[in-house]
Amino acid sequence: MNARTNAVNSHRRRLRKRGLKRVEVQVPARETDVIRKAAAMLRDPIEAAQLRRHLGFDPPQDQPRSALDVFAMEEIPSPQGEALWEEAMRDAERIRKDPRLNRLRDLDL
Repeated sequence: MNARTNAVNSHRRRLRKRGLKRVEVQVPARETDVIRKAAAMLRDPIEAAQLRRHLGFDPPQDQPRSALDVFAMEEIPSPQGEALWEEAMRDAERIRKDPRLNRLRDLDL
């Protein structure tokens, strides 16, 4: 093997270790920008999840979900939901400023 072949093979091996896969597709020339855009979206985890949902793929079950995935709102809340959220935030702010609830505690360490 020559140096170029070794370099290409080691590059592809590093990509595989990072969990990436080389894919070659043939599409009409006018669709190349679509494929490039989809590939760019798949590099971003948030956009990849949106694209997978849009295309009808279920999220992979073998990967643990991040806290952001667990707590992120999948849909925009309704006006009633937004009002409930604002009320909860006002209550949290009020409680945070209440000196009875935020007094220093004497701890023996």
